[in-house]
Amino acid sequence: MEIKINIKKEYLMILVGLLGIALAVAYGGNNPRELGHSAGEIDIQVGNTTRTLQELVSDGLLSRGARWTPVAINLGQLPFSAGLATFNISSEISDSAKEILVYVWLRKGNYGSGDAGRVYTIYTQDGSTIYANKFFAYQYENRAWVFNSDNLWLPLTAEKKLYVHLNVSITGNKAGGVEILGYR
Repeated sequence: MEIKINIKKEYLMILVGLLGIALAVAYGGNNPRELGHSAGEIDIQVGNTTRTLQELVSDGLLSRGARWTPVAINLGQLPFSAGLATFNISSEISDSAKEILVYVWLRKGNYGSGDAGRVYTIYTQDGSTIYANKFFAYQYENRAWVFNSDNLWLPLTAEKKLYVHLNVSITGNKAGGVEILGYR
């Protein structure tokens, strides 16, 4: 069975024109800023939460360039005994801050047991949720010196505390510190 459809050129041009107008109206006219979807219509899933693109931009989670406030807050000495140390985060950090930039450093050398490395777990906590980073330091038995440092962005939780856990004590000649360099 054969089916043929004959359309005159003038009717085809009218049909193409109407389709073009319909598409332009459906996509917001001839203004490129109105084509497609607005930031409020685009959903983004982050973990188990769905937010619009506009919400993420408005909350400062998506931004151009570095948008953070520098500070210089010395929280104290990095712990050298195995276990947990808790640092209270200063009131100098704005209540609107969502993250803190933590700087940790360790200088170690001139003897000490050389049984592999030491691992610091540095974290903030919100209820049972832990936001953790690792900081590793190797320990040498000889007269070598090691300097380790790292910058870590961590969520600032309502309790405003920073936790530092060391897996195995560090011996010998050592120094280290924990500081907050900024927030956003």
